[in-house]
This record gives sequence, C-alpha cells and structure tokens, in this order.
Amino acid sequence: MAIKSKNAFGSKANIETAKTSGMIDEYDILYLDDGEIAWLDKTKNTVINTPRTQSDIVVSSVDSFDETDGNKIAAGKTLEEAIKIVANSVLPKAQEKTLQSAKDYADTVAGGSVDVVEF
Repeated sequence: MAIKSKNAFGSKANIETAKTSGMIDEYDILYLDDGEIAWLDKTKNTVINTPRTQSDIVVSSVDSFDETDGNKIAAGKTLEEAIKIVANSVLPKAQEKTLQSAKDYADTVAGGSVDVVEF
C-alpha cells in the first residue's frame, strides 16, 4: 500500500507496465503525454479523467438534434460526444442545403430541371 501519493509523467500505453514494475501504485496521480490526467484508485485501477461540458451548448445552425433536447447539447457530455453530435447533425444538414441551393440555381440558369448527383 502506498504511504504517499506520487506525481508520475508518462504515456497511457505504459501505465500497466509501470504498475507491474511498482513504479506507480494506488493513489498516484498520472500526467499523460496526451494532456490527460489519471490516477490509480485504492484497488490500483486506472481512472482517466475525461473532460465534460459544464453547461448546455446551444447550436444555432440546427433546429434539433436526434439525441438531444432541441438544439442543445446537454451539459455532462464528453467533448468527444459533443463533437460527434455536431458532426452528425450539422454537417449533413449543411451539405443537404448546399446541394439544394446548387440545384435551385442550376434549374434557374438552365431553365429546366437538373439532377444533382452526390457521390
């Protein structure tokens, strides 16, 4: 059992090796080279801090998200989850509107119907 907590610096890939060799043990704080912070709990399990949003994020470019309340990303989502929600909701809608605008313009210029094919 650890008598005191240590501050350790290294990579996520080397945590298990450091635990096995005894370099780090329970209650040690780990500063990882990718900017994350972790620690070892009292049973020597690695706990990695995952930053989360602190408040709701309102995205004005969409009316609603599939998995959220309206156009808000709820507080408590990880940053990765928030980015995925935006990428899966905003980008397809922007692409759809851009394609429709291009088709409308082409129809006007050509004086007839133009098929826009996405590939």
